[in-house]
Amino acid sequence: MVEKDEILNVFKDGLNNLKKIELHNLLWKDPSQKQYLSDIYYPESSMFNFKQTCLTGLERLAIKMDNKPIAVPKSDKVDGSEFRHK
Repeated sequence: MVEKDEILNVFKDGLNNLKKIELHNLLWKDPSQKQYLSDIYYPESSMFNFKQTCLTGLERLAIKMDNKPIAVPKSDKVDGSEFRHK
C-alpha cells in the first residue's frame, strides 16, 4: 500500500518538524530552556495512539473491500435516453 507508507512518512515528518519549530520567547515555560512547538502540542503518545487507531481502521476497511465484491446496479435503459434534454 503505497498511500499508507506515504501517509506514515508525512506523520513522522510532522512530528519531527514539531520538535524543530521554536516558540516565541514569551511562550517559553522556562526561559533557561528553549521550548518547541512539540512542547505545547498534543502529547506524542496521544498522537501515536491516534495513528494506531487510524491504521487499524484502514486495515479493517482494506480487508472488507478485498473480501466483498462491488455490485454495480444494472439499468433497464442503456441507450442514454434518460440523459437527453427534452
